[in-house]
Amino acid sequence: ASKGPTTDYFMNECRGHASKVQAIVDSYKHANRSIQALCKKISESLLVSIDSKRIYENNEFEVEQQKHRATMQNKLVQLHEEIIGIMRNTYEVFKNDGTDVQLHWHRYTEKTDKMVEEAFRLNIKRSLQELSRAIHGDGKTAPNPLFKVKVVLHEKDRVDFSPTTKEAR
Repeated sequence: ASKGPTTDYFMNECRGHASKVQAIVDSYKHANRSIQALCKKISESLLVSIDSKRIYENNEFEVEQQKHRATMQNKLVQLHEEIIGIMRNTYEVFKNDGTDVQLHWHRYTEKTDKMVEEAFRLNIKRSLQELSRAIHGDGKTAPNPLFKVKVVLHEKDRVDFSPTTKEAR
């Protein structure tokens, strides 16, 4: 039962404002989920790419790793820029609010920064674990050969390696 046009108007206005607030909250939550998903991608984008079925010769390994690192660097920069873009868009809602809101925004930014930092730390850890697994095996099986080294035996007790130990470094 309606109490009059003023009450109906007030209730409609309240519903409209509540709907706007809900849209802001939903947008904020979506931004958080997006940032978390991007951090997960950062942590899983390994900085090394090792084909365990392949034996690398000469500088093939180094060349492939340089290409892979360049690709991953571009990807990681893009993911980080996406996070920054989401943060900028989210801040637009709060930029004109008071000191208390700005303080909470600052804490939120620090928390997000720690989450991104952790994603990069995990990325490096997982990349090093992948490299270790390629060199040492996984504990259950012996490692597969990774590099091809030719050993040349000469008379007079001399041994040469190809690539040389100097080139292998």
